[in-house]
Amino acid sequence: MLLCGIVSTSPAAAQPLKASSTAHRLPSSNGKESIEIVMNGEALPTLGLPSVSLPPVSQRFTVYMTPERPRRRRYQLEGVDSKWKESLCGMSITLRFLNAAGQPLQQDSEAIIGETQGWNGSLQTPVFVKRKMTATAPPGTSSCWLVISSAGPPETLGTLLIKGLKISRTSTGGLPEVVLRAPVGHDPRVKGPVFPAPTGFTADGKRPKMASLLTLAATLPDGQPEECFAIIDDDANGHAEWRTLADNALAVGEGDRLDLEWEEASSVSGGFMWFQDYRRPPPGTYQFRVHPIDLQGQPDGEETTLAIVILAPWWQQGWVWALAVAGAGALLFALSRYIAHQRLRNELTRMKEAALRKAENELTRMARATALGEFTASIAHEISQPLAGITTNASASLRWLSPDRCDIEEARAATQRIIGDADRMIQIVARIRALLAKEKLIRESSNINAVIEELLPLLSTDIRRRGVELQCCLSPDLPTVAIDRVQIQQVIMNLVINGLDAMNGISDRPRELRILTGRDAETLLVKVEDSGTGLDPETVGRLFERFFTTKPEGLGMGLAICQSIVVSHGGRLVAISNPTQGATFQFTLPIETRVIP
Repeated sequence: MLLCGIVSTSPAAAQPLKASSTAHRLPSSNGKESIEIVMNGEALPTLGLPSVSLPPVSQRFTVYMTPERPRRRRYQLEGVDSKWKESLCGMSITLRFLNAAGQPLQQDSEAIIGETQGWNGSLQTPVFVKRKMTATAPPGTSSCWLVISSAGPPETLGTLLIKGLKISRTSTGGLPEVVLRAPVGHDPRVKGPVFPAPTGFTADGKRPKMASLLTLAATLPDGQPEECFAIIDDDANGHAEWRTLADNALAVGEGDRLDLEWEEASSVSGGFMWFQDYRRPPPGTYQFRVHPIDLQGQPDGEETTLAIVILAPWWQQGWVWALAVAGAGALLFALSRYIAHQRLRNELTRMKEAALRKAENELTRMARATALGEFTASIAHEISQPLAGITTNASASLRWLSPDRCDIEEARAATQRIIGDADRMIQIVARIRALLAKEKLIRESSNINAVIEELLPLLSTDIRRRGVELQCCLSPDLPTVAIDRVQIQQVIMNLVINGLDAMNGISDRPRELRILTGRDAETLLVKVEDSGTGLDPETVGRLFERFFTTKPEGLGMGLAICQSIVVSHGGRLVAISNPTQGATFQFTLPIETRVIP
């Protein structure tokens, strides 16, 4: 099928035209091109300037070339166009392939430009030359239209005559067959399928003479006139074409080869190219060059150039990269300093923690030794009592064994008392050695009242020296518990000593210290009450913190050690202010005591 046109007329409009006109010719011109740049619909005036700058990230810009008069040209945007381009020709023969729905798929064109050699443009004596074109139907093809058109820009001028047009179709694996001959007129030599104009073709044009059948002056051998398709484009705003009718579209299948043969006489000027689009060019400086040429492709005027500068976006500017490199360097330096600082900080923290653990261990032992020093005098007094008993009983035993007073039974009783006093000293020494040597202590089932009663003799001397009245309210029939006797005695002794210290400055009331035991549900309860100065509400919450003390000479470890011992036995140690005066320290021990590591 053939198409190209702006205004259509009916087939009846295509009337034979007698040869009576001549072709138009374009004179040469030495004028320069006027180049304009348009981007986003806005023209950037160049005003004859040697260059123009476009903003960064130019998605698309258009170059307009306006000559003083119509002519052909070669143009190139150096750096984008790989080779020179030429302005489009205004006349051509086109095969347009369509699918079954009538939608175009592809088209192959043969441009026609220049003058047929030996022809002066006169319609009376045209000179024809033979031309050929081959095209292959793309996938999905169902039919094909043939178009002979003057479809170029408005300034395309000239004359085109086409005769003896033949199309042969070769299917895959088949032989060539002629599917179209036109125009045929009265030529009796033409055999086979034909679409003679105007029956099989339609002519479009603003005036009938622009696309008409031309009856040539020359005659066929039988004396009949010969006809040809004629397009005479002599209007600056003209457009003309011959095309096959839709009903006469050629049946063509996918992969079919179409061979076109025709004879033409042409005198066609080059068309004026309105614009050239350029999309997404990279940043840089480009030189746009325009060469006017004549119909034979020879220079026809002075070259025009325009430098087009496309600025780089800000993120590609050199100063941005320099700033980014400097920022990255500063960041890496800061990161390295931060890592070094963190390593040093971690090392210092580790050293501090190690030193703190060492100091805590030493202070714990010092606190334990200090606590032992508090009752060393009581221990010496307790040991001195068994020693005095041993001395007395030994003297008595000697008297009962003398010849004049020999009494074996009395001597035996005195000896038994000596053995008992010695066993008592051995137990006292063994507990002291275990406490100081930090040996593993074995918990054994014990009566809490008996544990307190064993401890009282060790504290009695200090209690009497301070003028304190001791009251023991020990609840009878308490169940036994599994405890470390030495550790629990250490807790009770520390609480008693703290109570004695709290009453040192008391002179307006009796100094009383009470030790009480009892049972509360599934736990045993031990209380140590004093009538001293009481507890400060602001510091009562910190009494069991390590290194916290209210004594000028204290280390702040006694109550912390007591709490850890009680907690390891599964109990709880608390401090309570009495309603009137003094304070109460009490701890609990579960009856079924479990060992807590």
